[in-house]
Amino acid sequence: FLEIDPAEIQKKLKKLGIKKVFDKTFREAIYLPPKTSKKFDVWLKQRKRVRIRDTGEETLLTMKVNKKWGLSETEEIEVNVSSFEETEKFLKLMDLDLLRYQEKRRISYKADGVHIEVDFWPWVPAWLEIEAESEEKVKDWAKKLDLDWDKAEFRDAAAVYEEVYKVDIFNIDKVSFDLPDPRK
Repeated sequence: FLEIDPAEIQKKLKKLGIKKVFDKTFREAIYLPPKTSKKFDVWLKQRKRVRIRDTGEETLLTMKVNKKWGLSETEEIEVNVSSFEETEKFLKLMDLDLLRYQEKRRISYKADGVHIEVDFWPWVPAWLEIEAESEEKVKDWAKKLDLDWDKAEFRDAAAVYEEVYKVDIFNIDKVSFDLPDPRK
């Protein structure tokens, strides 16, 4: 759900008795095949990418694929790795190129097997992500938080940047809180 009021959402979660799990800024690196390769276009079409995420407590390597947009359409495989920098070296040896370094702040809540994430990305308004094992649970929590299901967003962050906020994310190599908005 885009353009949420983070303070209002947090207030509602507190009223529902849901406690905050963490509030952290992540660093991430997105890798794709080289832009000059045939695989690059195939990966883009499928919204396929490899991500390294440093949460401050663990480093995760994730392969994500979105052949189409929808609530349960993201194919995702995630493994723990020992080092952000060593994993970058590994991906480069596999002939993958760094597409973009990015940061985001996430306030995370967990209740009844449901993950509720308030995300802050550079240059755009905050949004909310609800993840659960069933569409019914996601809809239930959206209702509890007074969110309009008809306004639910199923595209990934890059597509939202590009298509909603008109940030040419595939031609920006760093998305960081300390950088100015490239649209200005």
